[in-house]
Amino acid sequence: MSNKVNPTLGTRLFEARKLKGITAKTAAEQVGVSPQAISLYENSQVTPQPTVLEKLVNLYDMPLEFYLKDPVSDFHHSTVFYRKFGRATKTAREKAFIESKHVVQFIVETLMTKVKFPDVDPLFMEIKESLAVNQKPLDVETMARWIRKKWGLGYGPLNNLVLELEKRGVVVILMDFSDDIDGFSYWANNRPYIFANRNNNYFRLRMSIAHELCHLFFHDGVDLKSHLEAVEKEAKNFASAFLAPNISFIEDVSSTSLQGLLSLKGKWKMSVAALVLRCEKLHLISEDRALYLNKQISLKHWRKQEPFDNAFPPERPILLKQSVDLLLQRKVFTTFSFKKEIMLPQCFIETACCLPKGFLDDRIRLVQ
Repeated sequence: MSNKVNPTLGTRLFEARKLKGITAKTAAEQVGVSPQAISLYENSQVTPQPTVLEKLVNLYDMPLEFYLKDPVSDFHHSTVFYRKFGRATKTAREKAFIESKHVVQFIVETLMTKVKFPDVDPLFMEIKESLAVNQKPLDVETMARWIRKKWGLGYGPLNNLVLELEKRGVVVILMDFSDDIDGFSYWANNRPYIFANRNNNYFRLRMSIAHELCHLFFHDGVDLKSHLEAVEKEAKNFASAFLAPNISFIEDVSSTSLQGLLSLKGKWKMSVAALVLRCEKLHLISEDRALYLNKQISLKHWRKQEPFDNAFPPERPILLKQSVDLLLQRKVFTTFSFKKEIMLPQCFIETACCLPKGFLDDRIRLVQ
């Protein structure tokens, strides 16, 4: 062991192990050291010998550059909100958060040194500084309509929620999270980020993103341990109100049968289960009627998959993809130099940037 300590190396070793999903004990057994040694490495108290470091690099399957180069900027983030927070294990949350941190520090911050991203819409700060917003309970119906009005979105169905958010400075990232995490959000370096599970269908994905938008607007600094249930309920109601404003949605509801609501699914781009909840919230149906409809949804086995779930391809962010395309087309980077600059596995970069699998493969790009 060497006494010369590189603090970045320790952090990267910890993150790589968490991404691999193994314990310090397992890592120690794989490379032939003690669990205590792994802890010393990760806490930047001791630097591993070159032979041990090589074994760890091979075990964790991350590029060597990942361990050695500092990120573009420091990482300062606000409260992190996980949708399905109660179900997600600590391990799953840690892994998802570290992945998101790498997207911000290594991918987004690098791209932003070369490409001008949309400015963050001033409405975010206007709401954060508003005294009225701090009054509880939050009037989600009024706030959802007001935000849509300020953004010029009208009160009808939103054709592309992700695009509207990207235009206003929100970075939306789709990742391969565990089934227990639909999404999460936070502010980092004065920019709002939403991370969502790319494996969700079109309707669930939109609801998750609208849900996280509420957190970004209203819940910065909230004590999650004390107010988690209330905060999640507020975000759920805001998401429904934002996607289906009451002043226009009510006019469309002519039947509250499952078939009647199913006919609205394609127009309002919300699941039948979400439409039932929306109707109950707007007092179009009673609590008993909502309970009956939800039982019918369960009997029809619509909890996992409803009719027409796969009729719409999930929305995909374009900001990062277009940025990478631009830099490659203008020869600011080659695929090889871009991957070396980012310092993350190729498959991870392609997923985070919504690039086709193999897009950054050197051989393929050379053929093109």
